[in-house]
Amino acid sequence: MPDTQPPYIPFAVFKTFVEAAHEQGLQPTIRSEQLPVRSKTTRDQFLSALRFLRLLGPANSPSEGLVTLANSFSSPAWRHVLEMVLRAAYPPLFEIPLSTLSREAFESAFSKHYRGTSGVIRKSRRFFLYAAIDAGIRLSDSLARAMRPRKRGQSPSRTGHNSLPAPKARSSGVGRSHRRAADPSHETEVLLELLDTRRMSAPEQEAVWTLIKYVKRNS
Repeated sequence: MPDTQPPYIPFAVFKTFVEAAHEQGLQPTIRSEQLPVRSKTTRDQFLSALRFLRLLGPANSPSEGLVTLANSFSSPAWRHVLEMVLRAAYPPLFEIPLSTLSREAFESAFSKHYRGTSGVIRKSRRFFLYAAIDAGIRLSDSLARAMRPRKRGQSPSRTGHNSLPAPKARSSGVGRSHRRAADPSHETEVLLELLDTRRMSAPEQEAVWTLIKYVKRNS
């Protein structure tokens, strides 16, 4: 049975997992140590995300949807397959006009159907919107603007706080050893927030995913 909590892991990490499944194949059972995250808590969140997206079957076996998604990676079918995954997992969100909806109306609709702390809901919205963009789903100008990262030092829009805020600057008092110990999933989330994938060419996007895999492998 799918989880009721929508994914709030970084979409970039999810995509890294699908790419690995595409390149290496899927095991009969998805085990936590196969996931592209280190901590047990984050692994549990990742498995929950796969269940919500209907990508896991009984006993954590890959669903037909996960097999199809992995097989479509880097192919022209990727966008269509990813869109079908999103439509199956988030039916209420496709009953609202995403192509014309304001950011505030989207946030209200999302919170109506999905529960969690403010931080979890914010991350859940971000996962969905990044996935929607990757699937080529048309979003309204208001939602598209909310996805654009702010330049360093830029203040929030006068129309209200950004639902997808730029990452906070790190304190200068944090030591290097502490930074190296950070969860790589956070680093990839920050990287994705700094980039506008809608304006990137295919080679540029490929370079980003290569960098993400390098960061994770060397963290």
